[in-house]
Amino acid sequence: MGLYGIGKTNFYTAQTSQEKRNTETGRVVFTNASDIGKALSSRKVNVDGVTVELSDEALQALFDARSKFYADRDAESERYMVEFNSYVAKQQSEAYEDAAEDMAKALETARRIANGDIVPAQDEKKLLEYDEELYQMAKNAAMLHAMDEEREKHKSLYGDEEDREYTDPEAETAPEQKYGVEVEISLGAAPAVESISEGVLE
Repeated sequence: MGLYGIGKTNFYTAQTSQEKRNTETGRVVFTNASDIGKALSSRKVNVDGVTVELSDEALQALFDARSKFYADRDAESERYMVEFNSYVAKQQSEAYEDAAEDMAKALETARRIANGDIVPAQDEKKLLEYDEELYQMAKNAAMLHAMDEEREKHKSLYGDEEDREYTDPEAETAPEQKYGVEVEISLGAAPAVESISEGVLE
């Protein structure tokens, strides 16, 4: 598994050998702080079957990488929660607006029916679904106008209204990124830690 830069995460590399060796290298990727802690405790890492002792310099670099791992993970978690809460608040605001609009349409439909006006069947059905008692009151009041010669005919308040859809905030907000630490190791005659890099994993 490799390391990839996502967003604005900054990588850093801590050199842990006097000079780069022109040898084959291997990599170990830590994806959680617990595994880094084990490496710090044992002072060793295993790559491609080779166990490599960590020098004091490498241990310090890995310790620093773990600290940054925690900081970046916490910052990403906070960013994600802000985004999630913002999306939920927007969704709630839209729901309140929809509820107010539904109430206004229901009351206007009831008023039209009570006045003996002719309203589309769709509107009567919406009122019945919204408030059955209000619907019955409007229909009873309409009986007083049953003999009126002139009854106003109304267009639907609902038109071709589409069903409202509310999506899952989890599905609409960016998933939490995974942070990790990559250790690059030379696999020559004298294996040594070459560098330790912290960043975001794909």
